[in-house]
Amino acid sequence: MPDIIRSFLKDIPPSLTRLREAVQAGEWAEAQRLVHFIRPNLEALAVAGTAPPLAALEHLGSGGPNPVGPTTEAVDQLAAAVRAVLAPLSAELPAS
Repeated sequence: MPDIIRSFLKDIPPSLTRLREAVQAGEWAEAQRLVHFIRPNLEALAVAGTAPPLAALEHLGSGGPNPVGPTTEAVDQLAAAVRAVLAPLSAELPAS
């Protein structure tokens, strides 16, 4: 489990930053790719509060409308949920 936590701590915050940038730029295919990368990590660690925003982001790149405002809100919700677990997850790691 420590390897999963280390990977999460290293990869997910920058991926969320890139997701926000992709949404703001209307790069829907990239945003969808990032959601599919982020989702299993959040689910593996059972990060609370991520299911609703992930569901809201599932449609990205599907050819339908992608409203930036609600999509940005969903990204903000994901980022807040991740920020809430960063310190507790770091504390679970054995001392180096």
